[in-house]
Amino acid sequence: MYRVIIETETQANAKSLATFLKNLKTVKSVSFEHETAKGYDWINPSRPATDEEIEQMLSEGDTEYKAGLYSESEQAFKESSELVKQWKKKK
Repeated sequence: MYRVIIETETQANAKSLATFLKNLKTVKSVSFEHETAKGYDWINPSRPATDEEIEQMLSEGDTEYKAGLYSESEQAFKESSELVKQWKKKK
């Protein structure tokens, strides 16, 4: 599968182009994605992270590690499992 990303100035232009493309036999499907004003929908979990977001995440992780807020994965799993058990008991 190949994907083509086309930018247009208006929604009307996008719809017009989509209608044209839908009528081509070689086109499998046509769908729309609208970028937000900032260019990304940060809530959408399927969108790729920006370079700035990755750098921020790494910086925050390094800061937490140096501050002693780091847990080994086994310990974090045990703590999470205990919290889930407590939550299930309350339900």
